[in-house]
Amino acid sequence: MVVVVVVAGAGLGPGVPPCGGAVRAGGYGRGRPPVHRNVTFRPPPVAGPLATVVTMAATEERPAPGPGPAGAIFDMDGLLVDSEPLWHEVEIEVFGAVGVPLTVARCLETKGMFLGEVVDHWYARYPWRGVSRPEVAARVVAAMAARLEAGVELKDGAGHALDFCAARGAALALASSSPLVLIEAVVRRLGLAHRFAVVRSAEQEAAGKPDPAIFLSTARLLGLAPRACVVFEDSPAGVAAARAAGMACVAVPEEEPGATATAPLADAVGQADVVLTSLRHLDEAVWAACTGPRRPGAGAGARLRDLRPGPAG
Repeated sequence: MVVVVVVAGAGLGPGVPPCGGAVRAGGYGRGRPPVHRNVTFRPPPVAGPLATVVTMAATEERPAPGPGPAGAIFDMDGLLVDSEPLWHEVEIEVFGAVGVPLTVARCLETKGMFLGEVVDHWYARYPWRGVSRPEVAARVVAAMAARLEAGVELKDGAGHALDFCAARGAALALASSSPLVLIEAVVRRLGLAHRFAVVRSAEQEAAGKPDPAIFLSTARLLGLAPRACVVFEDSPAGVAAARAAGMACVAVPEEEPGATATAPLADAVGQADVVLTSLRHLDEAVWAACTGPRRPGAGAGARLRDLRPGPAG
């Protein structure tokens, strides 16, 4: 089966060059970015103003949808892959070179934002000279691409969660704040292209998480109403975006260095329908908790179920 998805405005995003390309003058703003093409996402010739047509070969036939969400949308960094420590290393290195005194704890301030917003965030607080913001963004992308290609792996329970959702007939999508070139690097290294009907980057949107745009676009590309989708997220910004989109949300927050043991969990618990310590705990009870109508912006209320395992014994 071949799934053809039309993605408007696909590219590497504000200030981020295509592979082998240079940042074009004035390309850091919100204008149309250059279009990225490689063997994973290959655009066939099309007529009209469509920016990109994404073609993926889906080698697994989905079973007929059963009770529960018809679409499962997954974040990438910190949820499916253990890439957050790599982001911290790269941000501390690249921003430190232009005089921004980052620490791991300070990196958490921008978790869930897309790269252009991260660069703007730190430039507003520590304006540097001599290097443009697009160049700083390009350095981050280059350093991250090298690290991801060298050794990123799926997190514990990620494979189980993908299999669980697919077995129940849900269409799978990947929706990340990372630049598209980095999403592709992960998908390529881990051989995940056949798993996802849609791959979407927040750089393709007018605003990043906690704005719901990326999840609403992903649902539209899946051909589903937002209320028919469940989002799997690890960041408070991502959980807030899912809530604003009117989607069910399963939070799997990471314990972050420099934060108290309960702070990340508390941020997510306040809005998510279910909170897990690992995707390996996804089961029928969680799936059932993610079924039913929601209003955009509505809190979890009585639907909230904290499924973190209690102390042993």
